[in-house]
Amino acid sequence: MPARRRRDSGAAPGRSVDPVVKAWCTDLGVEIASMGVQVHGGMGYIEETGAAQYLRDARIAPIYEGTNGIQANDLVGRKLGRDQGEAARALFGEMRVTLAELGGKPEWETMHRGLAAGLDALEHATAYLVATDPALAAAGSTPYLALFGTVAGAG
Repeated sequence: MPARRRRDSGAAPGRSVDPVVKAWCTDLGVEIASMGVQVHGGMGYIEETGAAQYLRDARIAPIYEGTNGIQANDLVGRKLGRDQGEAARALFGEMRVTLAELGGKPEWETMHRGLAAGLDALEHATAYLVATDPALAAAGSTPYLALFGTVAGAG
């Protein structure tokens, strides 16, 4: 769906993923910076490599973005709740188009298989969270955000 039509449609799938962009990206940044420290082994915390500073800088980002637990609760409680997951399903439909484009191309088979499995899991989790008790949905919001980010990042 072209961006202009999407904006006018009211579903606005892009706005629904703001918490995913904020939280998943910052969590991933912390994970990658931590790996950088590990790669340097004992040298990771020695300032001449710079790895420790990257980790410190990355670690503060989840706090600046409003704490990632709050972002996860916003995704599940407000974004999914306001339209019963309609905007998320619209985004998943766009991702299915990408899947169709990858299908049948041997060089993309691994990506196709992984994205298909992830998208199936994401759609299933979304349906469950929309239908379940809000307290249970909130309890699963952080893993859901991580799943959403991983799948959307691949798609």
